Amino acid sequence: MTDTAVAAARAAERSEILTRAVAETAQHLAIGPTELAPIIGISQPSASRLLRGEFFVKEGTPEWQLSALF
Repeated sequence: MTDTAVAAARAAERSEILTRAVAETAQHLAIGPTELAPIIGISQPSASRLLRGEFFVKEGTPEWQLSALF
């Protein structure tokens, strides 16, 4: 595996971990997609997909930074 491929795999893993943490926290706090969307700066449909595990926040984006603070 090349260094680039390893870096991409690690970034994808970090995105998945942060996304899962956001989804679990939202569930624990009873926050739905309508409330979550403006908190982390994504659309309501994207927040809905995130909570279902079908959308991952990309590292290095403003959504990533807000999700890390959430």
